[in-house]
Amino acid sequence: MQIREIIPDLLDREVTQICWGVRYPEKEAPALQDVFSAEGITVKTSECVIVYGDNTRDQIINHWQKRGHKWIHLSGGWGNGMTLELNLYPNLSGNVPLMQRRIKDVVQGKPKPIHFDYLGGWKQILQAKGREFSEDLKIGELLPLGAPTYWDLYARKEEKEIFLGRSTLAPFPGTEDEPGFLIAVINPEFSGKRYPIGMSNVTGSRGLGTIGLNYLMVFLRHSEKKTKEVYIKDTLWRVQQMQKEPPFDPNNIWRYTDDFVESAALVVDDIKEILGRFSRDEVRGFQYAVRQYISDTLPARMDLFPSTKPYCFVETERGWESVE
Repeated sequence: MQIREIIPDLLDREVTQICWGVRYPEKEAPALQDVFSAEGITVKTSECVIVYGDNTRDQIINHWQKRGHKWIHLSGGWGNGMTLELNLYPNLSGNVPLMQRRIKDVVQGKPKPIHFDYLGGWKQILQAKGREFSEDLKIGELLPLGAPTYWDLYARKEEKEIFLGRSTLAPFPGTEDEPGFLIAVINPEFSGKRYPIGMSNVTGSRGLGTIGLNYLMVFLRHSEKKTKEVYIKDTLWRVQQMQKEPPFDPNNIWRYTDDFVESAALVVDDIKEILGRFSRDEVRGFQYAVRQYISDTLPARMDLFPSTKPYCFVETERGWESVE
């Protein structure tokens, strides 16, 4: 199987629609750290912005189908309501408005094999705010309360939860260790029905890890040179949006770029090798976890998980299976 058959091209705007999430709906704008502006693409209402509002999963998917894009790419984690629909509870009814989703939906959901411990993270947030944990709490109500001190990433293999890694504690002085994952599904299944559209997602431990995973998605479909161009353009765009001096010298961005792309090349090679074991007709979905080192608020390095960890899963007609 070729990468292009399962991983969408984020730079092909005719085929792939990138969707961000609005972290604070009352501000009517996405959180800056969740923005991926590949090739200077910025977030505007004409793009795809997911809000915790009255729209349901079914309504959103129907809207996507009418727009005619072959792939929908969800950038970011729980700030993007459709990310949770895809990764945590695709088995539940799609007629519930995103703003009405509650913690109990995660409890009752059927998460993809690689997933963050959202329940643990939310409990951290509520404890820090002196509030009680309740499964009836709306997920959208948790967004304004901030982020947990750390995020834990797990893989579920043969009905057993296996710990993959924990993010660096926050707050942090511009240096982080972040686990995260990418996922791509052809004809995703929701509530027992498959839809004729492709959906992908990248979820880092925090916004910067998500950005780095978006760079990886670009690298999977383009050359090292093109990936470096996107990294630099995207970074310079974010520098322009900052209200204070960046914690790095913009003249040295190329050094971060070279280090990141050189390390990510090992991940790209590993993904190519794994997918090469399958035929196009066998694979319905692909999920892959990595670790990232964030330095001075820039993705600086991407690392493979050791082979002893179940860091890659492929979905076939038999379901999701760990790739050894």
